[in-house]
Amino acid sequence: MRKLTVLKNSTHRTDQDTCTADPRSLLGIALVEASLPRAVLGRLINGEQYGLVLVVPSLHHAHIVEEGLRQLLPGNAAVSVTASCPPGEASTLLLHALQHALPAIAIITQGEEAPIAFAALADLTIRVRGHDARMVRTTMRKVLEQPIPRFPKDLVLHPDPALVCRCIRHGLEPVRIVRALQRLGQSINQTGHERLPDLEDCIEFGMAREWGLSVKRDIAAWQQGKLPGIDLDTACLLVSPPGNGKTYFAKVLARSLGLPLFEISMASIFDNDGCLNDVLKALREQFDAAAAAAPALLLLDEIDSFSRRDAADNNRSFTTSMINELLTLLDGASGRLPGLVVVAATNLPDFIDPALRRPGRLSRTIELQPPDREGREHVLRFHLRGELEGEDLSRVLDLTEGATSAAIMDLVRSARQQARGLGSPFALDHIEAELAASDIEDAALLERVAVHEAGHAIACLVLPGAPVLNSISVLGNAGSAGRVQTFDPLGPATRATLQARIMMLLAGRAAETLVFGDDPSDGANLDLRMATALAASMRAQLGMSSSLLYHRNVEDLLLKDPAFADCIDEDLQTLLDAVTGVLEQLLPHLHALAARLVEERFLTRHQVIDVFNATTMSERASLTGAATPRSAASRYAAAEPISP
Repeated sequence: MRKLTVLKNSTHRTDQDTCTADPRSLLGIALVEASLPRAVLGRLINGEQYGLVLVVPSLHHAHIVEEGLRQLLPGNAAVSVTASCPPGEASTLLLHALQHALPAIAIITQGEEAPIAFAALADLTIRVRGHDARMVRTTMRKVLEQPIPRFPKDLVLHPDPALVCRCIRHGLEPVRIVRALQRLGQSINQTGHERLPDLEDCIEFGMAREWGLSVKRDIAAWQQGKLPGIDLDTACLLVSPPGNGKTYFAKVLARSLGLPLFEISMASIFDNDGCLNDVLKALREQFDAAAAAAPALLLLDEIDSFSRRDAADNNRSFTTSMINELLTLLDGASGRLPGLVVVAATNLPDFIDPALRRPGRLSRTIELQPPDREGREHVLRFHLRGELEGEDLSRVLDLTEGATSAAIMDLVRSARQQARGLGSPFALDHIEAELAASDIEDAALLERVAVHEAGHAIACLVLPGAPVLNSISVLGNAGSAGRVQTFDPLGPATRATLQARIMMLLAGRAAETLVFGDDPSDGANLDLRMATALAASMRAQLGMSSSLLYHRNVEDLLLKDPAFADCIDEDLQTLLDAVTGVLEQLLPHLHALAARLVEERFLTRHQVIDVFNATTMSERASLTGAATPRSAASRYAAAEPISP
């Protein structure tokens, strides 16, 4: 029997034949020996008749594995990278070898089919794992003929083994090669000099981060043969308004996984003249490019641009063809291409064809929210790049409540630009100056915004079942002049809690009317849109009216059914009157909170409660010994102190 080699001990195929110190061949041998059972490898090296199909992570790995096998196997063995052979040639070569009692090995990439006749005759199909740090260190030791230091724990190897091998050169110091491997790995998914944080640190991504880390663990287990590909959960739909980091998350995830990033968008597939055949061809080619490089990450950006097949427009046939093609590409991807991670992103989830979101495609939906305080601090510290390390950023974190990650990045960039323009070292003052520049300067506007937001905040405090208040601000950031940050209470959403939510949304308009008279501003635009949608959903989708019928498209119903629209308007008017009555009984509290907000610009829940309770105590003191001039008609008439 020929001498069986194990790379860490020897580079000999036989006692007589010696492998060259070529890093490609050595890494190929490492990949083979890490993946093939010892008995199978022994039969191949002995030149016995054996048919084997090797499934490799990418075409780059295929050629590396081929070179390794040619060093290990007898010269008359048949080794074929099927993707590189003309149709039929690979099958003929492999079948001829088996016919003459020789080893025959077909090397295919994930998602590719082996020649049918040979696959039927093959003894075994084995998945070859990707290259890892141990294999690369062993290859370096054989090439350099000296001990190699341990790699840094945060080293990310480039997914292309050919590029990794190019860095390993005889005569170079190991430390220099390791630095080159680090720089090569850091180049993955980066445009220009874009810096990307570690996913583990990105707490601002919330549930998306948790999903990404679970994918990272599962991909590693799958590559080690510990987890079947069918069990991988590698597809999700990211939903958020613009600026919350959907595309950025995909880049961070790809870097963390050490995978190349491929992106498909409507613009990229309409690169030519826009003819349907060209569009479908471009879509297939881009998807196939990602599949061929798997394990890889595929980003389907702005997937709502594909529209829905039931959309009422003149392009229905075109849209249907595109969606059907995309469905075909996604179908079975988890089974055929378990190493392909698919992340879709959208600002408009309702515009996505429902078939895209069924199990097996993009069934997992993750909503990206603006980062909380801890998340904002991480984003801020990352973009500060170690500067202002000893500075207290509390005020900046307060004033960026509700800001997106993109807005915080832009804040730091603008502050640096300001410092350069002034010719002074970058400091915390420049960030605070940028924040001050976004403040509302017009006194009348500031007062109206403060009254509006104070109305929302008081409704949160006093209405049973209303959203829980987190903070309130009057700053020109986060895309609006004022903002109330809330979260929904625990428990089911009932008719009472949904009505309380609508009343909270209408409380800003009610507060303005009470203080400034019947001269409404445009500040309630978003509030009215959300309140209308919620009231319509209660009647048309949640069975909270006399009808139990479910209507899928509430917006169409509002547009096409005047009677339904009148009902919703009546509901909103009733709830507006109710919350106006509540705030009318609490006018001193409304004025006090608005005045404090003008002064401070930002208040936490605890600070709002302190203002409310102080006003309650003051009111009670002023009414001592006198009849309480409050209407008993309202259940909210008597203001009671509120617990934090």
